[in-house]
Amino acid sequence: TSSDALCTMLPAGTVVHRVSEAWVLACIAEKQLVPPESHPFIFTPQLWPLQPFPPEAEPEAMKVSISIYEGPERAGIAQLLKAMGVKCTSKLNRKNTHLICREAEGEKFAKAKGWGVTVVRAEWLYDCAEHGWSPGSEAAWVVEPPPGEEMVAKEAEGGGMGLGERQIVGSAHSSPASQ
Repeated sequence: TSSDALCTMLPAGTVVHRVSEAWVLACIAEKQLVPPESHPFIFTPQLWPLQPFPPEAEPEAMKVSISIYEGPERAGIAQLLKAMGVKCTSKLNRKNTHLICREAEGEKFAKAKGWGVTVVRAEWLYDCAEHGWSPGSEAAWVVEPPPGEEMVAKEAEGGGMGLGERQIVGSAHSSPASQ
């Protein structure tokens, strides 16, 4: 192939990485080169075609926000959402349909749970990208607090939050040192 011919023209010992469009866009967004192997599902080409959300999923009505994921991984998830035809929002509000969140913690998680927004791990998106979306596909990837733990909200004392906003500080059974 033409790419193999190009590789023969490179100096001996040169390592060639095949990367995805999401990798290129994440590097631009982060203003740094990101090792593609850091998040291979997002940053390396896959051997299957990307499955966009089908019309019955109403992708034009889906609004997804991201929490806990940082840096290049967050940028890659946002690019994947866009490629699948879904709007990614930086702020979570009552109009969001989903929150992609690594763990059951943080202000966005607490607000999403309170508003009835579906909270899932990024693996849900990866599964939809590879196998396609189906009704109820979120169930296997829902983010919940550990059994027996209950999230407790406490009035924020400073910390850069606006007046009247709340902050999740831990579980009802955690000690102050673990918060």
